Amino acid sequence: MERLEREHDNLRATLRWSLEIGEQQSALRVGGALWWFWNIQGHASEGRRFLERALVGSDKVGVPVRAKALRTAGGLAYVQGDYDQAENLCRDSLALFRELTDARYTAEILWMLG
Repeated sequence: MERLEREHDNLRATLRWSLEIGEQQSALRVGGALWWFWNIQGHASEGRRFLERALVGSDKVGVPVRAKALRTAGGLAYVQGDYDQAENLCRDSLALFRELTDARYTAEILWMLG
C-alpha cells in the first residue's frame, strides 16, 4: 500500500492517459485491480469517479475485465453508503461472472449483494 501511495500521481496519470488514447480495457483492468488501494487508503471517491467514467461505453471491453471493474465500482459505492448504486453495479457484475461461469467471483458478488 505504501508503494502504491507513493506512485499515486503516476497511477492517476496512467489511468487518465489510458482513457484519453482509447485504451479503455487497460484503464478498466488497472482500475478494477485497485479496489483495496482505493478503499483502504481513503481514495474511494476518486476510484469510483474514475471507474464510472471508464465504464461508459465499455460493452466492447473483455467480459472478465468489465466484470471485475464493475465489482470494484460496486464495492466502492457500497463503502460510500450508496447502496442502490452498489446493488446495480454488483448485479451487472454478477451477470457477467455467471456468463463466465466463474464460481469464485460469482460467490463473492452474491456475498456483497447479501
